[in-house]
Amino acid sequence: MISSIIRAAVFTALIHFIYSVDIKGFCHNESHDCPCGSTGTTVNVKVDGCSYVRRFEFRCRPCDRDSYDKVCPNYAHCQTCAPGLNGCETCPPGKYGVWCTLDCRCQNGGVCDKDTGNCRCLPGFSGALCEIRDGCPPPAHPQGVLATMAPPNLPKIIHYNCPTGFKRIGEGTINCQNDGSWNGVPPYCERQVPCPPLPDVARSVAQVHGAATSVREIQYNGTTVTYSCADGYEVVGAKSLECTHEGAWTASPPSCLKVSETEVTCSTKANEILSDDSDTAVRVHCPPGCGLVPGSVIGSYQYHVLSSICRAAVHAGRVNNAGGAVHVRAAGAYADFVSSTAHGVSSANFSSLGASFRFVTVDDSQWRIPDEGCPPKWTDSGSFCFYSAGKSRSQAPARNFCRNLGSQAIALRGDNATKALVAEFLVANGIGETWLSELQVQSPFLLNPATSGTPGDSCMALSVANPSQPEVITRPCGLALPVTCFALKTLKLVQCEDPGPVKGGSALVEKTAHGRFLEGSRISYYCKELHYLSGEGRLTCTANGTWSAQKPRCIPVVTCGEPEVPSHGTIRVLPPIRGGDPRRGPVRGHARASVPIRLQRPLSLSSTVYDGNDTTAAEEANLVLPPGHHRVGSRAEYACLPQYEMAGSTVRRCLSSGQWSGLPATCIPVCGRSDSPRSPLIYNGNASDVGQWPWQAALSVRNPVSNDSAAEWVLNCGGSLLSETWVVTAAHCVTYEASRVVIPRDILRIALGKHFRSDSKDDANVQVRQVAEIHVNFDYDPSTYDNDIALLQLDEAVELTPRVRPVCLPTDRSARVHLQEGKLGVATGWGLTESGDYADVLSEAVLPVVANEKCQEAYERAGVPLTVSEAMFCAGHANATSDACSGDSGGPMVFLDDAVTTERRWILEGVVSWGSPSGCAVANQYGGFTRVFAFLPWIKQFV
Repeated sequence: MISSIIRAAVFTALIHFIYSVDIKGFCHNESHDCPCGSTGTTVNVKVDGCSYVRRFEFRCRPCDRDSYDKVCPNYAHCQTCAPGLNGCETCPPGKYGVWCTLDCRCQNGGVCDKDTGNCRCLPGFSGALCEIRDGCPPPAHPQGVLATMAPPNLPKIIHYNCPTGFKRIGEGTINCQNDGSWNGVPPYCERQVPCPPLPDVARSVAQVHGAATSVREIQYNGTTVTYSCADGYEVVGAKSLECTHEGAWTASPPSCLKVSETEVTCSTKANEILSDDSDTAVRVHCPPGCGLVPGSVIGSYQYHVLSSICRAAVHAGRVNNAGGAVHVRAAGAYADFVSSTAHGVSSANFSSLGASFRFVTVDDSQWRIPDEGCPPKWTDSGSFCFYSAGKSRSQAPARNFCRNLGSQAIALRGDNATKALVAEFLVANGIGETWLSELQVQSPFLLNPATSGTPGDSCMALSVANPSQPEVITRPCGLALPVTCFALKTLKLVQCEDPGPVKGGSALVEKTAHGRFLEGSRISYYCKELHYLSGEGRLTCTANGTWSAQKPRCIPVVTCGEPEVPSHGTIRVLPPIRGGDPRRGPVRGHARASVPIRLQRPLSLSSTVYDGNDTTAAEEANLVLPPGHHRVGSRAEYACLPQYEMAGSTVRRCLSSGQWSGLPATCIPVCGRSDSPRSPLIYNGNASDVGQWPWQAALSVRNPVSNDSAAEWVLNCGGSLLSETWVVTAAHCVTYEASRVVIPRDILRIALGKHFRSDSKDDANVQVRQVAEIHVNFDYDPSTYDNDIALLQLDEAVELTPRVRPVCLPTDRSARVHLQEGKLGVATGWGLTESGDYADVLSEAVLPVVANEKCQEAYERAGVPLTVSEAMFCAGHANATSDACSGDSGGPMVFLDDAVTTERRWILEGVVSWGSPSGCAVANQYGGFTRVFAFLPWIKQFV
């Protein structure tokens, strides 16, 4: 029973096994068409057939009963399919795997291996994911450019250079980017063309944009140089220059111009504008009429800094009488300023070295007022032109800065249009406040009292803090505010030519515009002294471009100036013989104070007297002579004071040439005249009368050892007065004994008009002077007394009186006549008398002249050999009745001039020099005298 159950169970299990297990080999394989990807193609897929038992029958079916449903969908992932493959043939981009179900991470076009997923990179890329670009295709190579590629075939970087003589334009290096493009374009090479070197521009800073770093280096085309000026200077000209392909700069270098901040008038001198170290041009604007008014001008091409700068500008032809801008520069030390007359202005010469200036040409077109419109770089705001300076300034310099630009600081008018224009310009240029030059009472601008400063120390300014409502405020005048200048826009108007100055007169220009005489301009002319105006005195520029009348003339009136009053003389000027003023009294010793004289008619060049018959113009008749001028025909009569006599014309007449006739009168001292009635007939001499010998001088020497004040000065020698300041004496009187060494002048004094030897007896007529200079003749020999003569200059001129007069110097004729054997002369002095005492009063001795040979032989016979030279002569009596002696040295020996018959004149022929070594008044031993005529040329060098 059990075994049967077991067999039944085994059989049942076997049947179930056979039924449930597919058995290959008994059935044929099946095939199916599966869709491949999205291309619309199919792939035939074979499916293995397996047998199975059903109801004890073998049947066929796919071994994998779900194979179709499982296999066909997989082919939808493929890109391409192939029969017999258990997977996709190829995968779509970005997929890999048996059935292309895995995502590929390759970059830059890299493709994954279908089975492994490894990236296969396109050429030029590398890396696990092809994320690394190995290079870019080289760009087109520019002609003439040197390129270095790394790596060579597919470069990542390219360096560019240019051959010598060329300049690279563009980047020197470009890099390959991950997107396969280059980060720049290749450059090109441009031939280098050098431009001329740029000069240094004083007061500027130059920035070079190019290969060079300094303007001193060679600059090539493409280089740009930008200029800026130092503080206080304005750029005139182009601020930026570029070197072009033609080897030229686009513009000339600019200059840094200093616009003067000083107020300029017609009398302003150059040294008020220029500083010593100024090496740049300074711009000033000359007012109108400067060539028509007086003022100093020194030089022609270069001018002295003391010259009136605007008159010099007219003289140099830089501006006319309508005024205008000029540029000046300090020119250093200069000599030989040459005078000339140009453009109606006369300049003086100056030969000494002096500081100078000159006018320079500056291209300031950006500031020059054009014939029509606004200057370049100015802002055109309708009817106004505005300019904003680069530097802030206090009020006065700001005002003068604008004036020297030929414009003015902002001035408000009484209309809203002006208000809007000014505010608009200030806001556009970032200016919050600026100075005002003037403010009219009816101006619509508001004055804000809250911002006002202290009266007298505040100036008006304009604030546009609220652009819609500008305010007039006050600020301290010394505060620096932005400077805004404005000028009226110029229009093409009628203008007149500059009529120029009038000779002998001046003019006042009343109205001009921008350095031109426009319609309505006026000039008023005035004549100088001694000229009268002929014609219309006021001219107006009319609508047809001509002046309303011919330019007038200033006709000169010929007069003579004040005649010089001679020293020690008088003069009186008498009017012409007919008409004129009453006789005038004499004037003594100084210029006469004249009273203006009204002319009865003008003086012609040939007139000498006035007859009052000619009919003249009213302006001529009304001319008044100023003091110091005399009409033609006036007479000047001269006279001399006592003790002087006239040399020259005693009467001179004013000629039609404006000169006085004749020679100028001179009063010279009367020489050699004595008022004493005695006829002079020193040892054994006679006492003279007081004042008999008025040229006698007494030389005293200070006694250094005397304690007696009265004996302090010792009369030592005599001398002779030659003029008010010169005395002649013997050289041995003013030198140390047996020496040429001159004694100190401060131990000498000279008395004139003296009669008594003792100083205590001197009266008020004695004049005492100190010695200013001592001149000993350079040939003086102390051993032989040859050339024994000296001149003494007094420290103060003596007054000539009857007691003090000069002696006459000899002439060739007088010396030949007087110094003959036996001729009598007079020697004077205070020397020893026959008693052995010095004379108490001035004594005189009449001595005959002794021939030099006779004198020399007499001394030889006495055993005293000496030589009487041609510069000496001897005088004395053989019996020694009188002689010159000790104390008489240096005194005069005079002779009465026989040629004068009307009055006695005494001639100085000798100076007492030496005597006998045996003593005074020794028989046959005569006195020696210096022959004065021999030294006349030397004396005239001083006297």
